[in-house]
Amino acid sequence: MLLVYHKIIMRKLRNQTTLNSNQFAFKRSANTICLARVEKLRRDGYALTSIDIKNAFNSIPHSVIMDELRTQKVSPLYIKYVKSFLENRHC
Repeated sequence: MLLVYHKIIMRKLRNQTTLNSNQFAFKRSANTICLARVEKLRRDGYALTSIDIKNAFNSIPHSVIMDELRTQKVSPLYIKYVKSFLENRHC
């Protein structure tokens, strides 16, 4: 039940904010879009390296996440939800 609720909240947040065009993680068909861009760059002669930063989300200070939500003018209701989600996580 919590997973379904979380997906609904994430969909609503996605509708309230604009992601950078280079951000793939929370977009639909993210893998397909990313692979298409990688293949185009490869055909254009670029060599690519992928870096996966372990525990990247939990490495960001929670205050930075909260400040960015406010900057993006996300609804206070969703900011409260994210804050409660982050409360017992440590970075």
